[in-house]
Amino acid sequence: MIDFPNYRRATNVAYYIHAHMNIPITIPIDVRAIIGAAPNIRLLSYDEFCRKMGLTWFELMRLNVSEQGFSLADFTQRKYFILFNDKYNERTIRFTLAHELGHLSLGHHNPTIAADKEANCFARNLLSPAPISNALKLKRASDFEKSYFINPAAAAVASNMLYEDLSNTTKENYDQIQRSFLLNNSTPSYVEIGCKWKRRH
Repeated sequence: MIDFPNYRRATNVAYYIHAHMNIPITIPIDVRAIIGAAPNIRLLSYDEFCRKMGLTWFELMRLNVSEQGFSLADFTQRKYFILFNDKYNERTIRFTLAHELGHLSLGHHNPTIAADKEANCFARNLLSPAPISNALKLKRASDFEKSYFINPAAAAVASNMLYEDLSNTTKENYDQIQRSFLLNNSTPSYVEIGCKWKRRH
């Protein structure tokens, strides 16, 4: 059981995943691709899960799960599930998926406030990496919201926590994240087209 959150560990585990998933770092971060690259993690919507398990929505909610999402883990067999409510908007779903991936990646076995704080820190740094925010000179919450396709609440926290996240980042991870991002984004200037992003040349 985790009694106190280790934000430095949560931050750098998120960056370790970025560095070792062999997925180009572009923004907004493709969290579904990251989860899909892990062969032992399965992603299911609540509707899919209910159909497979023969549950009604009411029965699922009676299991005392979060309305947004939760994860299931068999750490001995290394089999994992991330379940999410696809009735929410995509910005919220993206954070939910990253948060639940954080629980699994950080080895959380029991739900605690400290574990949730670590998972939030992980999700923030997975979706809005501080080294990239620093490279792009993002300051305002609205800049984070537009650049990373996250909801306003997540953007406000990412903006407020930028310098703390930078201080928690190892030099190796900082250099690796920035280098990978700049290699894949020679001109870091983007225009939003619906939910898609297109590099402006």
